[in-house]
Amino acid sequence: MRIITWNIRGLGSAIKIEAVNRVVRLNRADVCLIQETKLESVSVELARRLWGNYYFDFKFSTGVERFGGLLTIWDKCSFLVETNLCERRIIAVAGKWMADEKEVTLKVLFPRLFRLANNKVNTVADSFSCSRKGSAKWE
Repeated sequence: MRIITWNIRGLGSAIKIEAVNRVVRLNRADVCLIQETKLESVSVELARRLWGNYYFDFKFSTGVERFGGLLTIWDKCSFLVETNLCERRIIAVAGKWMADEKEVTLKVLFPRLFRLANNKVNTVADSFSCSRKGSAKWE
C-alpha cells in the first residue's frame, strides 16, 4: 500500500500539478491524499493530470472558513471503494484493498479546534489516518 499525503498549500499552479504528478508516478502511489488545495472545484481532467492516467477515482471537499480543500485520489486497480463520506471537513473512503483483500478505510480531515474543560483551545491536526479492519490504526 503506497500512500502519499501532502499539504500542498494551494494547487492552482501548473508547477504544483506537475510536482504532484511526478511524486505519484515516481512512487507508484496507490492513493494520494491532498490537503489545502485552495480550489473551489476539481474536475476529472485536473484529477487525471495529477494522477497521470484514467484508471482512478477521486473525492473532493471544498474549503471551509480558513481551511482550503481536500482531495483524495486512488487507483481503481488497487482499491475498490464500497462506501464513501465526503463532507465539509472530511473525506473518508472505505472498501477492499485488492492486493490482500483486506477491508480498509482511508480518511483525510481538516485540522479542527476544540475547547477543553479549562476553556483552553487546542488544535488537533488529524491530517491522515488509515485503518485496516482487525489491525491497529495508523495516525
